Amino acid sequence: MRKMNKIAGVLLAVLLLCFAAGCGDDNGSKKPNDPNGPPVIPPVDNLYPAPAGVSIDVYDGTAKKCTITTADLDKVQQELVLVVTNSSGARDYVAYPVADVLRSLNCTLSSFNQIEYADTNDAYVNQYKRSSFARAYIAIGYLRDDGDLNTGGVPRLIADNITERGSDIIQNVARITVNLIPVENEYDVQTGISIRVYEGATLKTTITTDDLNKIQQELVTVVNNSGSRIYVAYAIEDVLDCELSNFTMIEYADKDDAYVNQYEKTSFADAYIAIGYLRDDGNLNTSGVPRLIADSKSDQGADVIQGVVRITVTPAE
Repeated sequence: MRKMNKIAGVLLAVLLLCFAAGCGDDNGSKKPNDPNGPPVIPPVDNLYPAPAGVSIDVYDGTAKKCTITTADLDKVQQELVLVVTNSSGARDYVAYPVADVLRSLNCTLSSFNQIEYADTNDAYVNQYKRSSFARAYIAIGYLRDDGDLNTGGVPRLIADNITERGSDIIQNVARITVNLIPVENEYDVQTGISIRVYEGATLKTTITTDDLNKIQQELVTVVNNSGSRIYVAYAIEDVLDCELSNFTMIEYADKDDAYVNQYEKTSFADAYIAIGYLRDDGNLNTSGVPRLIADSKSDQGADVIQGVVRITVTPAE
């Protein structure tokens, strides 16, 4: 009898192992973790339903790869994403990581280094120098004080959840495009631009003339104690092609660190690299370029650094 019990115990253990390994599975050879199989989406339990009518076209260059719909969002786990901007303050958004949504759709994109988000009819378009959708979310609203969801302007695209710029949250987003058609800028970028970007003592990237040529120029008006000037510039957040850790301080320096400015900031909101400013005749004054506008809203002329060659952030402890 003991021998029979022992045999039965062994058989039971084998059966359990076989069940765990999927023995006898005749549903095909592709397992859930097979990278060549279809994506396996775990069941979700979302508190808020996605609004009806969501339709976001996703392009790789000029080719439409997929369309994100209401039904697609309902298959992805929601997250509460805190965003603190200079225009709206702190808001908790109910949102879905863009990367997760694309993965659930099996929407494959080629490698890219630039993303464009646009609302209906391209009335509002934002471009970012990014090589991934890290920190980007599709939001279906934000929580009001009473706990209900404010759904005005949805779906919203949070381009970067650690931004301080309200403009980085695009309302009524209808299009996402990677691998854009080359931008057409009015002003040529000077040759030889080289700005090193450090995180602590670690060199993360170098911003060059070629990098600036890939980004849409902006006209940035700066009014300070040196007067009013319209700069042709690029938002640093759009130019950076590297991921930086959370930081508490930014330092800008010119050649040989002859002029160094430090700022207690946690983002590059309102900071620009300028390739000149417009003279009264409409031509570009390119003296002292590249200039670093540390804060376009500052009234201090010292916050526009000429001949900048280094940007260093101090990581948060």
